[in-house]
Amino acid sequence: MNQLLARNSMTPSALTLEITESSALGEVAGDEQQVLGPLAELGVRLSVDDFGVGTSSLARMARLPVSEVKVDKLFVTSLATDPTNDAIVESTIALAHRLGLVVVAEGVENHATYRRLRALGCDVAQGYLFSVPLAPDELARWARRRAEFAPRQNAAS
Repeated sequence: MNQLLARNSMTPSALTLEITESSALGEVAGDEQQVLGPLAELGVRLSVDDFGVGTSSLARMARLPVSEVKVDKLFVTSLATDPTNDAIVESTIALAHRLGLVVVAEGVENHATYRRLRALGCDVAQGYLFSVPLAPDELARWARRRAEFAPRQNAAS
């Protein structure tokens, strides 16, 4: 892993490895500490994707060296209109924060959902509200365009 990171001029903390909830916490994932522990010790960030749709074991989740959870779009897309999903997302955010984890909401497609997530304290949102999936060269153009409109920091402040 060190050689791969060095070859690409990356620090370990710049890399986030996503693992699905079912692979991280499922019945077949008995060796997760042996596999994920060394990556976390190296400084690689570990993210549990599709959180809430697999066979969650909160006891096992608390023992994993993960730094973030991604709340599945199944719960997020109807967050603003479905009280049950709102409660699930709210409690997931609270629990993750209590465990010291960053929370990413997947499937954010409208401003109402984004506002609700912000009110609940969600750390990061991703979805079509912000951009469709992009190829690397398109992503570079998208990032340059966004940087043109980003607020500039005053050098004196």
